[in-house]
Amino acid sequence: MTDKTSGWRWVPSLYVFQGIPSCLVMTTSSLIYADMDVPIASFAFWTSVVCLPWSLKPLWAPFVERYATKLGWVRVTQIVLAVAILLLGLAMLTESFYPLSLGLMLIIAFASASHDIACDGYYMMALDERAQSFFVGIRSTFYRIAMVIATGLVPYIAGSVASHYNAPTGWAVSIGIAGLTLMLMAVLCRIGMPRIDEPQGRQDDGLKVFWRALRSFFSHEGGVAAVAFFVLYRLGEAIITKTVLPFLKASPADGGLGVSVEQCGITYGTFGVLSLVAGGVLGGIIASRIGTRRALWPMILMMNAPNVAYVALAYFAPSADSHWIDAAVMTEQFGYGIGFTAYMLVMLRYVADAEYKAAEYAIGTSLMSLSLILPGMAAGVLLEWLDGSFAGIFTLACVMTIPGMVAAAFLKIK
Repeated sequence: MTDKTSGWRWVPSLYVFQGIPSCLVMTTSSLIYADMDVPIASFAFWTSVVCLPWSLKPLWAPFVERYATKLGWVRVTQIVLAVAILLLGLAMLTESFYPLSLGLMLIIAFASASHDIACDGYYMMALDERAQSFFVGIRSTFYRIAMVIATGLVPYIAGSVASHYNAPTGWAVSIGIAGLTLMLMAVLCRIGMPRIDEPQGRQDDGLKVFWRALRSFFSHEGGVAAVAFFVLYRLGEAIITKTVLPFLKASPADGGLGVSVEQCGITYGTFGVLSLVAGGVLGGIIASRIGTRRALWPMILMMNAPNVAYVALAYFAPSADSHWIDAAVMTEQFGYGIGFTAYMLVMLRYVADAEYKAAEYAIGTSLMSLSLILPGMAAGVLLEWLDGSFAGIFTLACVMTIPGMVAAAFLKIK
């Protein structure tokens, strides 16, 4: 293991690298396809499908553990990711950009999920416990920086370039810059990440551990209510996540606000991300002061109530340069940051006494991810069913928060 001094040479670059591909595919892709005039019913479904590898990564985590070293996996997946994102930028210039880009995003998702498994494992093996604790906040900070790059800076550059050329060129340039940024981060990781003593492969049967943990996960006391909560809690957010950027981008004639791509990057990808982080920090402070049980319902309400802001935006349709848009996005993301903290705390309490804590926590977070991805697949179809009414889809998202709150009422929190 190495100390804090060594960690400074690779932790920042490693977690910037971890964040850019996932945020680009999970979030920015919706804005890309909306700007390229792809129907929302199509891209909401397919961009959700390509995100499945992040949810299913516990299934192949044992293979990452068993074959080769964590450092080896990190280096290989970083090369794959950097090249794939550069190719994604080039794909935007082709007539067949839609299927090509979706195929590349699927490759990015598999490589990024494998990179996540390897780099988190390397982090725990390369640093002693004191250094791990020291860098927890730092790695989170640099992951948030990656979020701003992928959801704020990339759209801003795309919109700026498109104003002089066209949308495909704008996205090709901005995604290409993201790929070059990953190349730089990969070089820094290559220089900074030391070789450590780690086994070439584990001798235990990781799949057996996984299946034991899976059975255990669903057999805890209060398991039915907890699993229902994990599945239902983010139904409303799942709909909003897939429709908010198309709503901001769509013209007023189509029921949107007509916000430019550059401004989407600033409002949602920068102000929104900073508000999300602030909400997460405040949620942690609240829970630490008064306890998870007492904090749960205030945090749930603080997550769900701000969704009404998008309903108001859709009904009143302020001008594209209105500060009400910034305020609504920041309020909703701030509330989501608080509410998501509650979500994670419930999960931590649920697996606290488990025999396979890490494995069960991974299963839980995968279930959380699926709870966002699967409803997101239907978001575009639901919007079409509502005759393209963004006010209708956001109202439906507010209604869909109710099942999660009902499930929360039956939780047993220690």
